[in-house]
Amino acid sequence: KAHSNPYQHSPEQFGCVVCHRGQGLATTIEDAHGYRENWNFPILKGEYVQASCGQCHQDQELVKDAPLLLKGKELFDQYECLGCHGLRGKGGKDAPDLTTAGDKKKSELDFGKYDKTRLTQADWEFMHMKNPKVFNQGSEMPDLGLSDEDARALAIYILSLSKKKVTENLLYVKK
Repeated sequence: KAHSNPYQHSPEQFGCVVCHRGQGLATTIEDAHGYRENWNFPILKGEYVQASCGQCHQDQELVKDAPLLLKGKELFDQYECLGCHGLRGKGGKDAPDLTTAGDKKKSELDFGKYDKTRLTQADWEFMHMKNPKVFNQGSEMPDLGLSDEDARALAIYILSLSKKKVTENLLYVKK
């Protein structure tokens, strides 16, 4: 399929799953996109693909070609999320540590009354940012009254927090 590739990475050199997730070796579209109960990392679509930038580009070097990822980091700081959440050894201990939140498997998420067969981690994060009590009525996270764009940006930033790293040979591609 044609690829606009605004992120400066050649699909021929990097493949698809590095940025989009999904199942790279699948033989059907449904399987490739990872919409299966036994596949924990379904495809990241549209703007959510910016979350994958965190595999190589850490906070100090977030890429300008990922504006929602940058905005999510700014919102994370603006709302002082470290007051409650931990991140890389810093921050509070009253809420879940987010250091590897992007690595959380779909099977580890509680989708409550929602059909999780078509929902992804990105959907979960977005819905949680819009209404922290959507999946857990007892959640102590405050409702920040986020716009859809801000909720999407924060979700993208949270999904970028990963211990996964792209192999070095992909980081230093010869031109």
